[in-house]
Amino acid sequence: MEVIWSRLAKETLASIVEYVEDSFNSTVALKVYDKINNHIDSLAFSHGLE
Repeated sequence: MEVIWSRLAKETLASIVEYVEDSFNSTVALKVYDKINNHIDSLAFSHGLE
């Protein structure tokens, strides 16, 4: 199974990444995006969704 993101979750993630990019830079925004996705993957794996 896989994690299915709701429209709201996708929009919220995009807003977070945009905020970080505007406040810092694109490198930091990419790191934040990757870190969030890695945590989601870890949660999915630990709950048997992967």
